[in-house]
Amino acid sequence: MKNMKISKDVIDEHDMTKKMLDIMRNGKKSNLIVEEEDATKKMLSTIRNGFKLITEDEVGQQAPSSVPQPNSAPSESEDLSSEQLQQEEKAFMDSVSPKVDFRELKVYRKEQNVVFSGVFQDMGGMEWVMSLKDADGLTISAQSLKIDNDSIAILNKLHGYYVNWSKDWAVRVHTDFQYNNK
Repeated sequence: MKNMKISKDVIDEHDMTKKMLDIMRNGKKSNLIVEEEDATKKMLSTIRNGFKLITEDEVGQQAPSSVPQPNSAPSESEDLSSEQLQQEEKAFMDSVSPKVDFRELKVYRKEQNVVFSGVFQDMGGMEWVMSLKDADGLTISAQSLKIDNDSIAILNKLHGYYVNWSKDWAVRVHTDFQYNNK
């Protein structure tokens, strides 16, 4: 009998056929599906750990443009100069998204709190509120937010911006906006 020589291509083809049959029989997921599921799980974990989500029931209870105020009695807020406000808005647009309508940026000197809020133009009207003193820090509310790679990227950028913003304003509120109780 002659020695049979099996080419590497034949072995590779046989292995590929076995893999395809295994996928069809056992329902093994492709790498693309697994990667998409991993990205979705990561995004949901980020949302759970980094944002306070507002349920549909809670949305009905809150005014859509409500901005949390400090927990103490109503106090006076301070507006930033137009130059300071423009710098803050530009930093947000450069870091997170230029497609945003800003609601307000208020400094509460007595409470040493800062509240910054706005609405994304292209994310189903998703609103965000950042508060230096609020226990939740960053909250979002949206009625029908499509969860895709773009919205996940925006949410991650928003959370990253909040982390840096809160550190920056924690210093600024003590240095630039000290409250003098005279």
